[in-house]
Amino acid sequence: MAGASSFSSGGGIGIDFLLDFGWRSGRKVDIGPHVDAWAECGFPLLDPACAFMEEFGGITFTYPRHVAVGGTHACLISGVEAVRGVSRAVVSSYESRVSRKLCPVGWSASGTLTLLMDEEGVVYGGYDDFLVEVQRGGRRALCAIHAREKPRRVVPE
Repeated sequence: MAGASSFSSGGGIGIDFLLDFGWRSGRKVDIGPHVDAWAECGFPLLDPACAFMEEFGGITFTYPRHVAVGGTHACLISGVEAVRGVSRAVVSSYESRVSRKLCPVGWSASGTLTLLMDEEGVVYGGYDDFLVEVQRGGRRALCAIHAREKPRRVVPE
């Protein structure tokens, strides 16, 4: 599958924190339910999203909320759950803004921010009219979310 190597284990991107949440090197899960959910809701089947889901699908991890608020947020990688939380019309509006096809791959901020991946493997986060580019590449996006890094850029309306 095209794009699979960009999400395979190794590559110098430290995702060891995911070991505590069920990830392991060489992990490969059945993505059939995610593919079915995407197709049922009219989302494109993108190679990078499939490869990302094979390695990280079903993983949920926690990360700290803002210091002033305290506590933790959760991030879930699941096409099945992501399509339940966002309408095709909203994703179509995001696609117009980034000029790329997008596929829902999960959520962060405990379900508030829908995570979407494009055909290049770039991960975006969207909530209503708010859209940000989280990171280029699924691994980098997971690390950025876990470390509470600022998004690479806000996508203008």
